[in-house]
Amino acid sequence: MTSVLSDQWVSRTTFAQDGALMQPKLLPFTGMACNGVAEVDVQRLNQKFNKRMVLAYRFKSHAEQPHASVVGKLYRHSDGEQVYREMAALWASGFTAMPAPLGYLPELNMVVQAAIPGQPLKMQLPEPDAPSCIRQFAQTLAAFHSSPHQPRKHYDLQRHLLRCHPRHEVLMAQVPGTKTAINTFIRVASQRMADPSIQQTPIHADLHLKQAHASAQGCWLLDFDSLGWGDPAADLGNVLVFLKAKSRKVPQVDRLIETFLETYVQRMGAQILQRVPLYEALTCLRSACKQYRLQPDGWQPKVHHLLDQMIQHIHSLR
Repeated sequence: MTSVLSDQWVSRTTFAQDGALMQPKLLPFTGMACNGVAEVDVQRLNQKFNKRMVLAYRFKSHAEQPHASVVGKLYRHSDGEQVYREMAALWASGFTAMPAPLGYLPELNMVVQAAIPGQPLKMQLPEPDAPSCIRQFAQTLAAFHSSPHQPRKHYDLQRHLLRCHPRHEVLMAQVPGTKTAINTFIRVASQRMADPSIQQTPIHADLHLKQAHASAQGCWLLDFDSLGWGDPAADLGNVLVFLKAKSRKVPQVDRLIETFLETYVQRMGAQILQRVPLYEALTCLRSACKQYRLQPDGWQPKVHHLLDQMIQHIHSLR
C-alpha cells in the first residue's frame, strides 16, 4: 500500500511540475484566455519530503497583456480538500489577509490559491521599517483571531502535544534528565488549558516568522494546514519564541516584541498575555523534540537548554 501511495505521489508531483500539462487546469483560475498565454513558468517554492509540495505558476502573456500567477499546494494524503474548505470558510467569514482560496483539484489533491505580495517577516526584522511590519503583523493576527469562523479541529493539550515529533514520551525515554521537566510542564498545562473561561478563537497553530508576508500594502498569513479552534495565546507564544531567538542577530528585537504585543492587545485585550508563557513553554518542548529527531551537532545540550527555558516560562505564569 505504501509503495502504491509513493508511486501516486511521484506521478502527481511530476504532472504538477509540467507547465504545459497544468495550463488547462489552472487557466480558469486566472481569467486569462488560452490563446493569450505564451509560456507557463513553474517554480517549486517549498517541499516536505513525501508529504506536500508548493508550486508557483506564472502565466506569461503575449506582448501588451498582463501576466497572471497562482500557487498550487499538493498534498500526498487526503488533507487538501479539508484545508481548502477551511480556507474558503475563513475567507468567507471576512478574514482576507491570506491567499485567496481559488479552488481545489481533486485529481492532484491540490489547493489552488492566489499569489500574495511581500516577503517573509523573518527577512525584514533587521530593516529600519521592521516596527511598521511588526505592527501590521499584530493587526493582521488580531483580525484573524477575531474571525467568527470555527474550524473543525479543536486544540486541547493532547492535540497540541501531537505536534511534537517525535512524541514527548520518546524524548523522556531516550534522553536522560528530561523526565522531571516534561512531567512538570504536562501537569501545569493540564490545569491551565482546562480553564473553561478561556475564550476560544481560530488559531493558526504553526505560526512563525516565515508564515507571515509583509509589504508596504499590508501583511498576510500563510499556510493554514494546522488551522484549528483553541486559545489564541498559542499563536502568540509561538511567535515570541521565534522573535526572542533573533535577539543576537537583531538588536532591536525587544522593541519589536513590545510593538507587537502593544498593537495586538489594543484589539484583543491584555488578559491573554497571562497565558502566553504556557505556550512559549510548549514551543520549547516541540523544539526539544525536533532537536532529538534531527540530532545536529551539539543537540543534547540544546535539548536541555530548551527544557530549562520551558521551565522558566512555566515559573513566569501568573
